[in-house]
Amino acid sequence: MNKSISNIAQMAGLPAFVSLSQSAVVDITGPDAAEFFQAQVCNDLRLLSPDSAQLNGYCHPKGRLLALFTVFAIDEGYRLILPLDIVEGFVKRLSMFVMRAKVVVQHRADLACLGVFTQGSIQALPGLPDMTPPASPMVLHSDADVNCVRWFDAPALPSEVAAPEQSATAANRFVVVAPVAECDRLLSLDNVAQTENAAWRWADVLAGIPSVSAANIEQFVPQMMNLQFLNGLSFKKGCYPGQEIVARMQYLGKLKRHMRAFRWQSDNVNGLPEIGAALSSGDDAAAGRIVDAVSDATGGVLLAVVKVDTENFEIDGQSLEPLALPYSMSVEETA
Repeated sequence: MNKSISNIAQMAGLPAFVSLSQSAVVDITGPDAAEFFQAQVCNDLRLLSPDSAQLNGYCHPKGRLLALFTVFAIDEGYRLILPLDIVEGFVKRLSMFVMRAKVVVQHRADLACLGVFTQGSIQALPGLPDMTPPASPMVLHSDADVNCVRWFDAPALPSEVAAPEQSATAANRFVVVAPVAECDRLLSLDNVAQTENAAWRWADVLAGIPSVSAANIEQFVPQMMNLQFLNGLSFKKGCYPGQEIVARMQYLGKLKRHMRAFRWQSDNVNGLPEIGAALSSGDDAAAGRIVDAVSDATGGVLLAVVKVDTENFEIDGQSLEPLALPYSMSVEETA
């Protein structure tokens, strides 16, 4: 699951398509889908509108995240986007709890996901003239069998994705869900650049957007991955697996770990850090744990869950440079 963008060819500029081949689509449908799935997840599905999506998570009874996904409403249920390497286990586990409820949990292998990088104001997405691009993050627009979610903007772009004059500026991002044949058509367009999945994840790291993959499943409770700051966690929705532990951390304890972003220089770290690898700080060899890491032309960037009151993190004995996240992490705002 570790990624590198060091070999991406230089592009002339944006827009650019990304085949999100490491993502998969799951539909949860049926007359009882709303009641069933609301009782399983850590965010409030009742807050969804026909034109919105949300981050949401599925926890182990001990409060650790088994999955983190984007979800939006469809006819008689919900559509989820989540990492491909956890889909089989997610579908199997969730299906165990359906029992007599009228619910179908289905991996939609006939659907694929694309990411789109753009800049500035646009009237339509490349190849989709009838699709009005959503104007702000987590807004959903759908047309026939194509769904489009405005994703979290990239605070900057890797030089491998953008022309030199673009790389220091932010970019708009969109996630498109469509039939496989339609995604293949979009990727074959002559007037749109293409890049690799790692470039998308590089932008996610700088945007502070975590992921739960097979490499870090069941390692973190939602607050450790900043879901309370990303509108991905509700403390008012009611019961779900792990809810008591999540609520206890919020109301009775003090959050001791949270997620931060860091950069390493190319000559400072021996290879791409592994997801799950430990960060040290002084004599503390377990001061943090890597959530995701992506290398680039100057080294790389990573997300890590680290101890709240600790600074000066290292990996392989080399210092990491802390990076600011583009959202507030104020405790008062989540009370």
